[in-house]
Amino acid sequence: MKNKFWQTLGLATVASMRSMLAPALLSKSLVKHKSPYLGNSPLRFMQSSITANVLSVLAGAELIGDKQPDAADRTSAGVLPSRAVAGALLGATLYKSQKGSALAGALLGSAAAVATSYATLAFRKQLISSTNQPILAGIIEDGIAVTSGLSILKGRKGTKLTKADKKANREAKQAAKARQMA
Repeated sequence: MKNKFWQTLGLATVASMRSMLAPALLSKSLVKHKSPYLGNSPLRFMQSSITANVLSVLAGAELIGDKQPDAADRTSAGVLPSRAVAGALLGATLYKSQKGSALAGALLGSAAAVATSYATLAFRKQLISSTNQPILAGIIEDGIAVTSGLSILKGRKGTKLTKADKKANREAKQAAKARQMA
């Protein structure tokens, strides 16, 4: 990942459509291509295969739940905060994984997810109006969210490490193992 700013904006937009999908895709990517900068961070759980699997199950459930007739709008008071949290999580993780400020990433991701929730809701309503098929409109939006998220993360090949970074990564892994055994 080369540009954390644009990747955060892109994944935050995906989170505005499906709040669990963007963190699930990011976590899956981090499982394959770990970042040493998350090693000692509280965000290191995003590189765990358990986290990736749990987030994937939640994302799948959201894809199904979104098609229900009684599903709340993404901008409703009960739903919008989940978009903000998802954006904050993915922004903090992206920024930290690339030696950036987790706080800056969280603020950007959260703000972008909330702002784009209004735009993606308008898009969804236009799809429903155009197709006269709410479920089909949701499936189209799902396809856009999944393909966009995968495209944003496609270039992720890990971080080129210096010797010092490799040593820090090994030490972080050893510390994590020691915490698990304690």
